[in-house]
Amino acid sequence: MLYYPKLEYHLLSKERRKVQIYLILRLHLRKKFEAPLPLYINPSFWDAKNEQVKIHYRDSYEINNKLLIVKNQLEKNPALDQIKNHKLFKKTVKEISDKYVVKSDLTLLSAIERYIAFAPQIKNKKTGSIGLKSATVIRYEFLKKIYGEYKIKRRKIYLLIVLKSVILMNLLAFFYMKKNMELAL
Repeated sequence: MLYYPKLEYHLLSKERRKVQIYLILRLHLRKKFEAPLPLYINPSFWDAKNEQVKIHYRDSYEINNKLLIVKNQLEKNPALDQIKNHKLFKKTVKEISDKYVVKSDLTLLSAIERYIAFAPQIKNKKTGSIGLKSATVIRYEFLKKIYGEYKIKRRKIYLLIVLKSVILMNLLAFFYMKKNMELAL
């Protein structure tokens, strides 16, 4: 029996919170690879039979479109038949999802840039004054610069929705190391 590669979407958790959508490549009956997508959905809005988000969910059209784009791009990829290990599949899916799925406004860097851009309009809750102090803006500019270097070093794009304490601790350690290096100069 011939068995062609098959692409499927699944949720690997049934918890009552937003969980990540996984793309699964089945090469034959006993060999499958799974890769996470930067898309999250509550399992109650997931249609497992059709492998898509149910239409009564508010962002269903957008998420289903992104799922379709990723699947189409992978099916067009001639290297799909040559994928032999899990790491290569994850890398391929990550490249495609970074290109077609991730919005630039969901990244940590874009959030910092937005905060700096809206600094003159931000209202201080304690004093009622409008606008941030220039020292605060300078700190955010420094954070943006250091995060840019960290992103290049780690070769990762962090989404705001998946920032966890471990990632933040690694990022802070990198900031302190970089700050100490600049102070030493």
